[in-house]
Amino acid sequence: MTQKGVIKSLKRDKGYGWIHSNDGIDRFFHRSACNKNGIEFANLLEGDRVEFQTNDENVNGPRAEELKLL
Repeated sequence: MTQKGVIKSLKRDKGYGWIHSNDGIDRFFHRSACNKNGIEFANLLEGDRVEFQTNDENVNGPRAEELKLL
């Protein structure tokens, strides 16, 4: 399912971050979620608006995949 949200926090040294989605859920994302759409993880900033696919079936909690900058 496609969602929109804002990058809430980034852990650059670890290669992951969190997105606060429009549905109120915070979703984890790994730097590999950026690769399919040509986004460089290093260029992301907290507060950037993004669109992404959800994967809430992950055992470790809700995830965001296939990020696109808006």
